Amino acid sequence: MAKRAINKFIDECKQRFDKLDQDKLDRTPLESDEFKSLLLQTVEIGAETASDLKRKALASAIFNSVVLPTNQFTGKQALLRILSQLDDQEMLALGIFYDEKPRIVEYEVTKREHEPRGSVTEADIANKLGWSEEDASVVCEGLSQLGLIYSTTFGSVLTKKRDTWRITVLAKKLIKWSGE
Repeated sequence: MAKRAINKFIDECKQRFDKLDQDKLDRTPLESDEFKSLLLQTVEIGAETASDLKRKALASAIFNSVVLPTNQFTGKQALLRILSQLDDQEMLALGIFYDEKPRIVEYEVTKREHEPRGSVTEADIANKLGWSEEDASVVCEGLSQLGLIYSTTFGSVLTKKRDTWRITVLAKKLIKWSGE
C-alpha cells in the first residue's frame, strides 16, 4: 500500500510542477532546511494516506511552498500538522465554508481569490454533502477541535437552535496553502 500511495503522491506533485509558470517559482526555499524538512514530512504523510483528497492537498501544499506568493506563508509546519489530521469528510465540509460546493482541493489561489461565506449551519453542510445533520455536527465539532471553525450560536440545548459556524483565519491559510 505505501509504495502505491507514494507513487500516487509523486504523480500528484509532478502534475502540478509540470504546469508551473517558471516565473512564479521561488528557488530560494528549495535549498532551505525548513523546506527539506517540510518535504520529508509531507512525503511521509502522503505515503501513509489512502485518501486521494489528502494526497492532492499535500501535493498542492508542497507546490505552494515554492510558488509566489504562497511560499511566503508563515506557519507551514502547523498547517501540515493540521492537514495530516483532517479526514475526507472534514476536508469536504471545510470546502462548504468557501463555495456553494465542496472544493477544498480545487481552490485556485493564482486565478481568483475566494472569500469565505458568512455563517454556515450544520444543515447547510448536511444538505450540500447529502449527510445527516448529526454527521455534519460531528464533523463540525472535529473541525472546531482543530481550530478551523468556531460556533457563533449562543443558545442552549433547550432552544433547539442549530449550530452556526464560521471559518477561522487558520482555516483560510490552510485552504490557500493546500489548494490548487
